[in-house]
Amino acid sequence: MSDQEAESRIQELEERVRELERVVNRDLGYSLGWNDPPEPSSIDCDCGTTFEINLENGLICPDCGRGSDDRGESA
Repeated sequence: MSDQEAESRIQELEERVRELERVVNRDLGYSLGWNDPPEPSSIDCDCGTTFEINLENGLICPDCGRGSDDRGESA
C-alpha cells in the first residue's frame, strides 16, 4: 500500500468514526466525549477527607495515605 493509499484509507476511516459518533449522539442522546476534558471527580475517604481524583492523587488519600488497595482494612 502506497503512502497516498494509506492516507486516503485513514481519511475514510476518520470520516466513518465521525459518522458513527453522529449516530450515537442522535440515537442514544449523548456524546462519546472524545474531545471533552474529563470532569473532576471527588471521593470521600473513611478518615473524613474529601479529595479530587486526579493523576497526582489517584485513589490515595492525601491526608491519611489510605488508598483503594486498603479497602476492608481499618485506617
